[in-house]
Amino acid sequence: MTDGHVPPALLPNFPVLSIAGTAILRLLAPLPLGGQERISMQFPTNTKPMLWGAVIGAAACMIIGFSWGGWVTGGTARKDAAAAAHDAIVVALAPICADRFRTQGDAPAKIAELAKASSWERGNVVEKSGYATMPGSKSTDSDVARACAEMLANPPTPKT
Repeated sequence: MTDGHVPPALLPNFPVLSIAGTAILRLLAPLPLGGQERISMQFPTNTKPMLWGAVIGAAACMIIGFSWGGWVTGGTARKDAAAAAHDAIVVALAPICADRFRTQGDAPAKIAELAKASSWERGNVVEKSGYATMPGSKSTDSDVARACAEMLANPPTPKT
C-alpha cells in the first residue's frame, strides 16, 4: 500500500455505471462473495399501512392546527403584527391629541361643537383642527383623529 496501490479486497464492491446518450450501461456488477446468492431487500408487510397512517396523521394535524390550534402562516402573522402595532400607536397618540385639543383657547366651545357633530363626522372635525397631526408628521392619522374625538365627546367617568 505504500506505492499508492490499494488491494482489490479493500475496494467497495459497487457497480460502475456509464451514461451513453440516454442509456445507462452497467459495466461492472457486484459479484456475490464466496458462492452466496444475492438477497433482495424486502419491506415488512405492514409498511404500506404505516406510511398511509403517517400521511393521514400529518394532514389531520395540519387541519386541526390551522383551524382550531391557532396556527397561522407567516403572511397572516405579519398582517396581525402590523394591525396590533397600528392599534398601539392609536392608543398612545389619541390622549396626546385630546390633551392638545383641550388646551386650546376656546376649548369648551370646540368640545361642545364636537359633541353636537354626528359620530361619523367627529373625526373630521378633529382632523380639520390640526390637533391630530403629531410632531414630525405631515399628515393626520384618521384613526387617531376618530379615537381623539371619541375621547373628547365621551369623557371617561371616574370610578368611585
